[in-house]
Amino acid sequence: MSVDPFFRLLKEDDLVPTGMNPHSGEETVSLESTVSAVLWKALVDMAKSVFHASGTPLGGEIRQEYLQRVGMDMPPVLTSIIPFLTQNNPISYSIPRTQAEWNFYSAQNMLRVLSSWITICQYRCYKMAEAGIDPLWTWTRTLTEGIIPPPENFFFSTPPMSTATTTFYDPRLPTFDPRLIESIPSLDLVLHPTESHYAKHFPGFDAFTRNVLEAPEECSGDSFCLGTLEGSLARMDIRED
Repeated sequence: MSVDPFFRLLKEDDLVPTGMNPHSGEETVSLESTVSAVLWKALVDMAKSVFHASGTPLGGEIRQEYLQRVGMDMPPVLTSIIPFLTQNNPISYSIPRTQAEWNFYSAQNMLRVLSSWITICQYRCYKMAEAGIDPLWTWTRTLTEGIIPPPENFFFSTPPMSTATTTFYDPRLPTFDPRLIESIPSLDLVLHPTESHYAKHFPGFDAFTRNVLEAPEECSGDSFCLGTLEGSLARMDIRED
């Protein structure tokens, strides 16, 4: 099954039940948020590119001079999209199931139609420019303006969420040292008595013994309050095999 918003088919779990219409008793649903957002975002971005390339204010009427230059009419789907360009996503609302299904496939068809119109317009502009004729439309600027390119050290073979030189971590948490727990079998999580995120919020409480910690002066260097890690674990009746 395609996940491309141009050709993706609607699935049962894409429809989220929202209740019943109090007047008709008909079941109401809404499109799953990511499904409707991706589809609508693609449609709006395409519509905005047409206005931008023609030098038309968002939601305005494209000048006939521009349309005549490429021998095309204004995309009819723009008329349907214009009222919603600066409003909330209209295909995300809670509505009867049949209407939600219709909205999804209708928006998807509009996306394909608008994409085809843009492709033809771009091709004609390119051929005109190649022949030394000013096409008026500024597709190159429209499609590159505001673009954020990949970082210089980014490689497409690099695993997601990482680079060859960067490790992503939560700076709020202390550095994780796997040596602290590698010798302890069958434990999923061990809280550091003084350096864990929990301990920093409750500095006077020993997460291992559930007792109040001894005086701060009894803790020194890299050792733990109330003894070493082994001592703390021993009080939890945890022994190495």
